[in-house]
Amino acid sequence: MNSDPYAKRILCYGDSNTWGYDAEHDRRFGADIRWTGKLQMLLGQDFEIIEEGLNGRTTVVQHDRNSWKTGKTYLPPCLETHNPLDLVIFMLGTNDLAQKYDRTLPQVVLGMQELIEMTYKYAYTRAQKSVPVVIIPPPLIDDTQTSAAEKFPQGSQRSEDIRPLYKRLCEETHCLFLNINPPLVSGSFDGYHLDERSHAQLAQAVFDFILPLFTLPSV
Repeated sequence: MNSDPYAKRILCYGDSNTWGYDAEHDRRFGADIRWTGKLQMLLGQDFEIIEEGLNGRTTVVQHDRNSWKTGKTYLPPCLETHNPLDLVIFMLGTNDLAQKYDRTLPQVVLGMQELIEMTYKYAYTRAQKSVPVVIIPPPLIDDTQTSAAEKFPQGSQRSEDIRPLYKRLCEETHCLFLNINPPLVSGSFDGYHLDERSHAQLAQAVFDFILPLFTLPSV
């Protein structure tokens, strides 16, 4: 918690790559390694990063074991818990690409669209305005790794192909699309979780992207 009443409040809503799962050691990265923690350090005390990552979280598709891991189930109470907000950042879609859910890319994009619409409905700023939304596309999957190949057949291509679809969605829903270049690539251990280096890359990319937004009157 940041006790400064004027601190800009940023909600980061994602899956295990926001929670900070360390696939190599089967544990959670420390707050100083996770991209959200690094982002907090980069932004400083004028900002408050609200970390809302959950292993296995999908967009809207029913999670195969736990309904509360479905993104749309938890999102409204999450937003209302943390209001007022200044920015919401989504990085979701990787789990939707898993073979077990049998989702087409357009279906995944529609799921993300539903979360955006829910955010516009339930989140608000101190001035009772809609909260700006930033969309980060899922990291590229490395399906040369056995674990990724089994869970995400054609994962490399599908995670690449969804990027322009997310960008178009942002244009249609008036969101901001964070086009990380070079694209964020999942760590090499299992092919679909970020490693320490990727967390650092993501934190820096988000910092560079969002800091100028807070010089604009609309944010």
